[in-house]
Amino acid sequence: MVSYLDYSSPSAQFTFDVNNSPLFKKDNNNFINVLGVKQLNTLENVSLLDIFLSANNVVEPQA
Repeated sequence: MVSYLDYSSPSAQFTFDVNNSPLFKKDNNNFINVLGVKQLNTLENVSLLDIFLSANNVVEPQA
């Protein structure tokens, strides 16, 4: 899908605090935040996971 965003539009977002977008939280030391087009409309087809893990915690690889 091709979309067009006018980057000069007042609705274009260029900053977002990823700490305000939790995806998963095990506890205060183990959590994942997400940043995608739903949080920042100028990202289009890009997303980011901000992963915080304490010792002995892992994220299982996904195929």
